[in-house]
Amino acid sequence: MRIVLTLLILSSLMVAGCSRPSDSFILHDRENAVRSAEVQICKKTWPLDRRGQIFVARVPIDCDGEGRLVVELRTGGNTSCKIGYVTPGLELIWDFFVEGGKCQHS
Repeated sequence: MRIVLTLLILSSLMVAGCSRPSDSFILHDRENAVRSAEVQICKKTWPLDRRGQIFVARVPIDCDGEGRLVVELRTGGNTSCKIGYVTPGLELIWDFFVEGGKCQHS
């Protein structure tokens, strides 16, 4: 079920973001612990949109480097995950989840 839902979300993101090569970011909120999330890359910030228990964003990558997925928890705390190396044109899918108040790669 999770794979089907992820594919549906990715397909809608691809249709919405056809104009520029972009990376996709997915954050699974299985415990309903996330208030908001944002991607920080290339000295820019993009919010992720909530779609049920999943947060998603398509982010155009216009630099080489690393970034962070910053998550604000409903408890008032924060957690983050390192986003590995990005470079323009690769169109990668970054998949994360929050469990026990910690951000982790899927």
